Amino acid sequence: MNILFYFENQINPQRGGTERVADNIAQELKRRGYKIFYLSRRKVNGIYDVPCYFLPDQKGNTPLNYSYIKKIIEELSIDIIINEGGNTEDIYLFSKEYFSNVRIITHLHFTPLLQYKYFYRSLYLPISICHPFYSAINILKWIKAPLNKYNLLKYIKQRYKYMYNYSDKIILLAPSYIMEFCKIAKVDYPNTKCISIFNPNTFPDVYDSDEKKNIVLFVGRLTYEHKRLDYLLKVWIKVYKKIKNWDLYIVGDGPDKDRLIKYSQQNNIQNIHFEGSKDVAPYYKKAKILCLTSITEGSPMVIIEAMQNGVIPITYNTFSASKYLIENKVNGYIIPPFDANQYANTMIQIMSNNCLYEELSKACKDSSSRYNIETIVNSWENLFQTI
Repeated sequence: MNILFYFENQINPQRGGTERVADNIAQELKRRGYKIFYLSRRKVNGIYDVPCYFLPDQKGNTPLNYSYIKKIIEELSIDIIINEGGNTEDIYLFSKEYFSNVRIITHLHFTPLLQYKYFYRSLYLPISICHPFYSAINILKWIKAPLNKYNLLKYIKQRYKYMYNYSDKIILLAPSYIMEFCKIAKVDYPNTKCISIFNPNTFPDVYDSDEKKNIVLFVGRLTYEHKRLDYLLKVWIKVYKKIKNWDLYIVGDGPDKDRLIKYSQQNNIQNIHFEGSKDVAPYYKKAKILCLTSITEGSPMVIIEAMQNGVIPITYNTFSASKYLIENKVNGYIIPPFDANQYANTMIQIMSNNCLYEELSKACKDSSSRYNIETIVNSWENLFQTI
């Protein structure tokens, strides 16, 4: 069977969670005898052991791109296309409306609601008397925000309805997301077109408790719109004043990095390290606690990766998949949305009680076996047999 994986950026596992998931699944399928190909809009530097192809037009869903995809399907004898760009306009590019002779699986990597639920928390529109011009612009944007929120939901509804009508299968990251998707798309629930498959483990099954240090870890792209790392910095202010011998490491890069560093300096936040974009594996080996304060997520790879390394995850309950990844107070903590005091107290409790840490860490490691790549790809193979 010949399978074509598509993502807008060339599928490099070092560049992001979506790419890492896609490459892990593709490599395991390749190991099992499937012929795998990658298709993208944009090239990404790296070494690839999968044949890579690129759309001739990067700018949109154009006739030139449709013709090229048709040619690729025919020349490579493609049986299945897995579209990893389910959250983008690429659902209109990889559609049964245009390619009826190939099976199309659309993979949705985020919660179906995206940032709609906490829309206003996703907006960075500061108002200050020191910057009257920009403040005036931001006031106008705040006035327009309700309309933008309405249009976002309208756009999501249209896109999901089209996705449902013109995909053979839709893969979501947790069972609860199926209900959310069907409600938004206004299709029957349950149905056989939408299924859930969890993301797989990323790293080899290696864990050494002797390497652990007093480290709290954040891993992710530094963007205000989704990750809200500023919420974690506010929690950390409460924590480091009481616990002096722990450090917070921020691993990742993004458009808000400089602003977050400036905020840390202005507030004299101690024991914090902005590491930039680096290989995360060494940090998982040393860290004891992973923190997420996002306003929206899908099924975060960082939680699965952390648990595989015995790192205890703490997250706000802002996405319904959290309850499938974390058993609250057993192998991590799910905090009521934006309760900074409870978040800080939970961190302090783990830091102050080594027996509690050891118990939770072991439970993390034990539960991570649910996401072994072999188990997850078995689900994908079962899916292939049904379409």
